[in-house]
Amino acid sequence: MSLRSILKTTLLMATTASAARTLIVGSAKGTIKTYEFDERANGPGFIKELGSTSESAPAPTWQTIFGNLLYSVSETNASTDGVITAYQIGSDKKLIKKGSAKGVGGPVSIVVGKGGKLVTSAS
Repeated sequence: MSLRSILKTTLLMATTASAARTLIVGSAKGTIKTYEFDERANGPGFIKELGSTSESAPAPTWQTIFGNLLYSVSETNASTDGVITAYQIGSDKKLIKKGSAKGVGGPVSIVVGKGGKLVTSAS
């Protein structure tokens, strides 16, 4: 799968870390990938993959970040329960799975509230 096709699915986050930025990208192909890039770089090789996980398969297309946690819902059809998965974002920007729970069928959004104590998905 090309980087272009991954970036076309879900672009979530760009945070500043000196000159480099971090992207966390969920995909209908079943993976969440973390990339580092330098937007000032003009040549090839300015994007580097830092990590990848398929622990939110089949389609982790919706994510949100709260502090150093990333929450992901795996998009399913309306008759199949969705799954919410929580990851810690490590200092190396790799994702560390903390747990998961069933959610509503066909989830297409996720939000964190109550100071991080409530995670809700909707279809």
